[in-house]
Amino acid sequence: MMRAIPAGALLAQLSDGRFHSGERLARVLGISRGAVWKRLRRLQDELGLEVHAVRGRGYRLASPIELLDQNHITGRLSPASRNRLESLALHGVVDSTNSLATAAAAPSSTSRNAGIAES
Repeated sequence: MMRAIPAGALLAQLSDGRFHSGERLARVLGISRGAVWKRLRRLQDELGLEVHAVRGRGYRLASPIELLDQNHITGRLSPASRNRLESLALHGVVDSTNSLATAAAAPSSTSRNAGIAES
């Protein structure tokens, strides 16, 4: 079963490990500051990420993280591998990448597809 990364857009904003004000995060994400706080809690509870909250400075992850990036991944493949790969799907959180691949594969398919999950 695939689930979206909880608070994925917020996680992308915080991935650099720097402080970001709650006001700015709310404005960039188009949500209220209360909703920012709720999403921060989900990052902590569901992904186990440590979030620092400092009055007057904002929020930051305890350590920067590098999220999956399709262009970066395909750019690191050899030209031969890139030519053979038909598609690369990036997923948030999945119970099993193996189950995801099995469900996506056609019984007689010879396609060369890959899927990667954050967690």
